[in-house]
Amino acid sequence: MSTTTRRRMITGAISAMVTLAALAAPAIPAAAAGDTSPPTVPANVRVANLWGTAVEVAWDPSTDDSANPSYPYYEIMIDTPDPWTATTARPTRTQRFDGLGAGVRYTVSVRAVDGSGNRSAWNSVTFTTPGPNPPSPPPTNLRAVLVNGVVDAIAWDAPLGQEGGSNSATIYSGPNVVAVATGGRISVRELLFEWCLEPGQYTFTVQADAGHSQPLTVTLPSL
Repeated sequence: MSTTTRRRMITGAISAMVTLAALAAPAIPAAAAGDTSPPTVPANVRVANLWGTAVEVAWDPSTDDSANPSYPYYEIMIDTPDPWTATTARPTRTQRFDGLGAGVRYTVSVRAVDGSGNRSAWNSVTFTTPGPNPPSPPPTNLRAVLVNGVVDAIAWDAPLGQEGGSNSATIYSGPNVVAVATGGRISVRELLFEWCLEPGQYTFTVQADAGHSQPLTVTLPSL
């Protein structure tokens, strides 16, 4: 076999391989490279949930002419003092932001991004987080509860609006914590046997969230 014949055979084989490879390669849509149309603006951007220092924002889906089910995805920006942007993948259409200030006005903006990098315009919602809860006033009407003329318990009235309505309070004798109680009262038996006070005269105050009650001086009897 001549050298010229060998060259013709090798060239023909290479041409056949290139033709088969071209037939096997997936077709690339012509529109993908030239897509310049942005997705639609996400509609109905809204506050779905609002807590003291956190918010969850939701929005309606954006549409796009891309055939890729992964698009569009969404960029969500919040205007904190150091603004930052979150990214969420389709089909997720909610975003939560934590660590917000109490009683502060914020704006959250959402836009859609398609597979070609085209971005819609922003759509926004503005809200104000709840303000800090004011401290409740101190307990009032600290008093001795007598049974047959002997001190049986001390009691107090809880401040209105005390969180949880638990009437929980810390009991002091001077600067020292001597007991903790709920329900607006504590018995002498609890003070003597659970909190290990000795019988004798004490001046008590009761503290809830925000300050002490007026003092009460009582003598704890022996049991």
